[in-house]
Amino acid sequence: MFIFLLALLTYATAVVVEVMLRASESIYHTHVGNIRLFAGGLAAVLLLSVLDPVLGCIISVIWVCLFVKIAYESLQSIKLVPNIIIQTQAQTIISMENPESL
Repeated sequence: MFIFLLALLTYATAVVVEVMLRASESIYHTHVGNIRLFAGGLAAVLLLSVLDPVLGCIISVIWVCLFVKIAYESLQSIKLVPNIIIQTQAQTIISMENPESL
């Protein structure tokens, strides 16, 4: 039951953070959205495990496979963040040095 409450708390926190990131037009809202979806899915799987343990185990295996896939994809996109920051900063510096190009 503790894990269910933890998953539910994670889901609720991720919902609030995702809304805040969308409002500030951040590029990280997709990662928080993935966390939100998987926390909600984990909470549902944990409740299903209480009702039917066998079906809960089967769905848990499927949930873990999807979690690993999305975590891998998120990791690949997070690795690109430093390059995006460097490009943005370089463009800012170039535009400051050359104001007539604006």
